[in-house]
Amino acid sequence: MKMERRKSPRQRSFLHGFVRLGDQNYSLDCVVRDVSETGAKLRLKFPISLAALARMERGHVELHIPEKRKIIQASVVWVDNCEVGVSFSVPGSIADPASTAADAELSDRVARLEAEITALKQLLNHREKHRDSKARVA
Repeated sequence: MKMERRKSPRQRSFLHGFVRLGDQNYSLDCVVRDVSETGAKLRLKFPISLAALARMERGHVELHIPEKRKIIQASVVWVDNCEVGVSFSVPGSIADPASTAADAELSDRVARLEAEITALKQLLNHREKHRDSKARVA
């Protein structure tokens, strides 16, 4: 069982944003997937390039979330392929109280869709194996 190291509980989200890397005039589109008071998990469209990774690992980034009209100073904590974990420089919630119910409903829907996608992938894998075994017999 994995030990939870977060300082505050996270909330699933599905917000469009972009990350501006330090003092560079360079940004990456992202989806803000998990948010807590102290940080977030970002999902990038593509695995991060070595040059961008070097700039990210050196320090601070700005997380822009247009839908929430927020710009948040953050530090990169970890990078794993298309995902990046950031810690906010000043703790505070991204969500405003008025949209929390709508965000929770959207998060639930995203979770259900992700579970459905996983089940469909498993079904496809099963059918491919079944088809391959029939082809070997014939």
